Amino acid sequence: YGEKEICVINTHLDYYIKSIQKRQLKKLLKIIKKNYQKYEIVLCGDFNLEIKHKIFKEFTKELENYKIKRVMVDTKTNSQKFKNKTAIDHIFVPESWEISEAAIITDSSLNGITDHTGIFVNIAE
Repeated sequence: YGEKEICVINTHLDYYIKSIQKRQLKKLLKIIKKNYQKYEIVLCGDFNLEIKHKIFKEFTKELENYKIKRVMVDTKTNSQKFKNKTAIDHIFVPESWEISEAAIITDSSLNGITDHTGIFVNIAE
């Protein structure tokens, strides 16, 4: 896409311990900082953090320094048995990318594979 190669980083952050999540996000930022000038960075995965969480807000704000934006899918993405009210799974793409569509996967294709709802994003050409 564009002149740069794409680097996809998929993550799964700790669920229980916020101090570990914070360290994991710091490590992700180090990786992104090292590679964002050479690659178009796509970051996705199970962050186990809702968008309103302070740690996640700080992380998202920091990504702006690397010209990376969060794809706006806010629908709850994990099982109903968990207390989360919004997405804990997220996709980030270069801010220059135009998103034509982004949503959760509503069919049953993921049943039995995961207790999360899939998220997809289509990028305009």
